[in-house]
Amino acid sequence: AQVVTLPEYLMERFGSLRIHLCFSFFFLLVYVFNRISMEIGFGAMFLKMVWDTDIYQTMLVVLIITGSYTITGGMTAVVYVETLQAAITILGSVLLMFYAFGEVGGYRGLVKKYLVAIPTRTQEGNWTAKTQCYMPRQDAFRIFRSVVSGDIPWPGLILGTTTVSMFYGCADQVTVQRFLAGKNRLHVKAGCLLFGYLKLLPMFLLVMPGMISRILFPDQVACVVPSECQKFCGRGTGCSVLAYPMLVIRVMPSGLKGFMMSTVCASVMSSLTSIFNSSSALFTLNIYTWIRPTATEKELMVAGRFFVIVLLAITIVWIPTIEMVSSETLFEFMQVLKSCLTPSVTAVFLLAVFCKRVNEKGAFWGLILGTSIGIFRLVAEFSYGHTTCMFGEAQSCFWKSWDLCCGLDKQPSSKIGPDNANEEKPGTSWERLGSSELSADLEALARRIVSRQEEEHKEKLRDWSDTPESPFWKRVVNVSGIILFALLILVHVYFA
Repeated sequence: AQVVTLPEYLMERFGSLRIHLCFSFFFLLVYVFNRISMEIGFGAMFLKMVWDTDIYQTMLVVLIITGSYTITGGMTAVVYVETLQAAITILGSVLLMFYAFGEVGGYRGLVKKYLVAIPTRTQEGNWTAKTQCYMPRQDAFRIFRSVVSGDIPWPGLILGTTTVSMFYGCADQVTVQRFLAGKNRLHVKAGCLLFGYLKLLPMFLLVMPGMISRILFPDQVACVVPSECQKFCGRGTGCSVLAYPMLVIRVMPSGLKGFMMSTVCASVMSSLTSIFNSSSALFTLNIYTWIRPTATEKELMVAGRFFVIVLLAITIVWIPTIEMVSSETLFEFMQVLKSCLTPSVTAVFLLAVFCKRVNEKGAFWGLILGTSIGIFRLVAEFSYGHTTCMFGEAQSCFWKSWDLCCGLDKQPSSKIGPDNANEEKPGTSWERLGSSELSADLEALARRIVSRQEEEHKEKLRDWSDTPESPFWKRVVNVSGIILFALLILVHVYFA
């Protein structure tokens, strides 16, 4: 398709300026209010626990370093630095995993000890915590859980989690931009496979060490008495957010604690760099070219760097607000936000790629409908509160009746047009919003933007699709794909 950003693909697919701009603004808002705040929140929490330093000063230094090489180096600097940071992050996580498993006697010790890892205090005065609030779940080592008693029922895991994961891997500009920057198809295929292999690691590098932390420090990580939790993490219900930092502080040798700090900093900087670079590309190529269709390449470069500076300023302003919110509350908010708003985006991209009959009107109004339902669900979530072991029955009737409506989020939020839907001119889809003159103007503007972007990238992308693939490496990639698929099946069968 010869595109650089995902909204550009939608422009090529539907010939629509409005859906092009809607997605551009949507991605930018999600990055500012979701991705950036979450990265800053967890990085600040971790560094404060270990170093007990001022969050604002620490994160300010991290942001200045991150912004400096993002602005001056561009995509090339981002890729090289992220590669180094990824290696540091994986190495640090692997070291911590081995030390953690050594403390409990390996995987068998984890399975045996986790099921009896309960806090010492479960009552205070006349108040006693419910058993389900502090007893580990018997299905803790199972992926597919009961529809009736499971905290994440298997239909929700398959339909809900898969949808959000598909957005992250296939419809998120931060992720997809790396693939769009590949030299040829073979590099892109290999990158996708490496991405898949790395996604197998978090269960062993993050989830299981977190479970081990509950075994080693049940009174802190699994606390249920509000006064105790408030003392440990400033939260009234549970301190699971302490799991990973406590492993670093209590389990890692003194010499490796500094290395783990560099691992955390590298992880935060890598994520922020990706967000800044992708946001800059979205603003420059999709929004600024709409504002100034005649902008030169030098002007676009300056605009992109200036936008990164604006994002840095917004992030710095965010820090005091994030500091007042507990990390676990922040995590819950970000996950709910992503779960409510991204399914309709995923549906639009899937249908755009695999269904030729989907037209611009169906995609646009499906996106509006799906996002509106997601926003309503988001408001209801924070108005009524989510179900917990402490407060579950009061909201259950509301959620059971509402879950049926929320299923619309996961449906293909697009109207299927007639067989010749894709043969319509790009401007005809604007008829509902304005006059024919306005539609013609917008159509002409869309053509100018697409034409200009094609001219800029034509020389660079002309030979991309024609680059011959080495037969040897093509076989290596194909075999790696089969091995990855087999590993996925084995993992799901073992932990089913």
